[in-house]
Amino acid sequence: MKPTMENAGKRVLCYLEATQDLKLVNKKTQDGSLHAYSDADCVRESKDRKCGSGVAVYFCGNLVSWMSKKQSMVALSTA
Repeated sequence: MKPTMENAGKRVLCYLEATQDLKLVNKKTQDGSLHAYSDADCVRESKDRKCGSGVAVYFCGNLVSWMSKKQSMVALSTA
């Protein structure tokens, strides 16, 4: 079955209805600090042998951005 905009809209509305009690909590701080963390990992036992990487960015102790991705190329060596 091919997804349609109508089906996608219904799924979003169902999700919003089911998660009404969830919320984001932000710390109130005055320090203005910005911290970014990144990591990469190559799993030799995986079927496609592709590496994965991720990034998380925190502003004033609150997570404001994140990313996780499997690399598009296979690494033959690492440094």
